[in-house]
Amino acid sequence: MLNKTAASGKGHFGDLTDDLLRHVLSFLPAADALQTCVLDTGWRDHWRRTTSLPLIFDQSSFPSSERFKQLVKLFIHIRGNSPLDKCKIVACLDDVEERTYTNTILLIEYALKCQVKELLLSVAVDEDFEFEPLILDAPLISQHLKILHLERFELKRSTLNFSCCSVLEELEMQDCNIDARRISSKSLKRLCITDFCSFPTKFHIRMLRVLSHCNLIILMA
Repeated sequence: MLNKTAASGKGHFGDLTDDLLRHVLSFLPAADALQTCVLDTGWRDHWRRTTSLPLIFDQSSFPSSERFKQLVKLFIHIRGNSPLDKCKIVACLDDVEERTYTNTILLIEYALKCQVKELLLSVAVDEDFEFEPLILDAPLISQHLKILHLERFELKRSTLNFSCCSVLEELEMQDCNIDARRISSKSLKRLCITDFCSFPTKFHIRMLRVLSHCNLIILMA
């Protein structure tokens, strides 16, 4: 049985400042961060105010797609729409047989709703499960997103039209299948395409600020 100190969430943690506690929480995976909410209502408040979140969901940690779905909904409900400076999302399949990422898409939409400024998205490679790329076929809409990193995604034409991301300055695509002939943005300053990204032969870059500062374009095979 937990003693009163542990149950109340006090003890050594009670000596830490609020800013330091939120800094510690920013390193916890979402599932672990949720567990701190049972310690004390104060932890829930700290979690809501945390502006950097790693939403990492290990495929092997969820015995069923329903459990994953419940955790995602609980996470969004408890945290609310507090602003985010940085968010890292590692995609998790809803169901191994169906090969869908519905709940991961929900998390991405949630991060954008929280006015995230730096968004890091990737699809985990698990030795126990066959790799399945996450297909993005809808435009990202944000007036706050400045940095976007995409790893192991299949990107359609509408996704690479960043006209609805008016302050996006940095875009990195790593090991992605680019199923589009054009990347469009008026605000982008840095483009990085790395690690065996594939794209059509006739591929165009329409980015006024990048083209005027060509030394900021990085293309790597």
